[in-house]
Amino acid sequence: MKQRSIFFLIVLLASLLVAATVSAHPATMQPADVLAFDGFYDVGDAYIYRNDRGITAQGMASGVAPGVYTMWWVVWNAPENCNTAYACLEPDLFNSEVRVAIGYAGGAMTDKNGNFMISAHLSEGETLTGFPYPEFQALGLQLNDTTMIDSRHAEIHLVFRYHGIVEPMLLSTAMHTFNGGCEYTIPISGSEPAYGTPGSNICVDTHFVIFPSEDTP
Repeated sequence: MKQRSIFFLIVLLASLLVAATVSAHPATMQPADVLAFDGFYDVGDAYIYRNDRGITAQGMASGVAPGVYTMWWVVWNAPENCNTAYACLEPDLFNSEVRVAIGYAGGAMTDKNGNFMISAHLSEGETLTGFPYPEFQALGLQLNDTTMIDSRHAEIHLVFRYHGIVEPMLLSTAMHTFNGGCEYTIPISGSEPAYGTPGSNICVDTHFVIFPSEDTP
């Protein structure tokens, strides 16, 4: 009797697992090119994996300028409200109805050939950090959200920021902050932690990736 009970329990658990798998939406993978802001040429590949709880992204580039790069999430929570629905661009950052959120995703240093790979995960409702919101809000950007609301619906952009070749003592701050290892003026109050330790380089956004919403018509 005991053996039959154990067998029944195993069958029941297996049935529940199968039912959960069938009822849940399967994870999806979106590929995209890593493009340069200057000229829109392809320097690598990127992928994003979506499920009902979050997203995992990976960006790879080859033959770029050697040094440190950081990767940043740009999450358009309501892409249907962009100037061109489901095709959000820089001017839409000034539109509060798109509910954009921006934050740090990861960082890496290239090898000697200018190759790097950065991976990151973002869960629904997770607070995005690391981006100097006060500095950009002062310029008029409508940055009023700090989380990803719906991992399936959001349009996701990845932006890669170049910090240059940094001294060893500045490597960590360059890989984990917005302006670490670079020259900058004193930021607006509230932005200081995001800027990192200054250095002699010039930080600049160099590459980007666009992943359309799964709800794109």
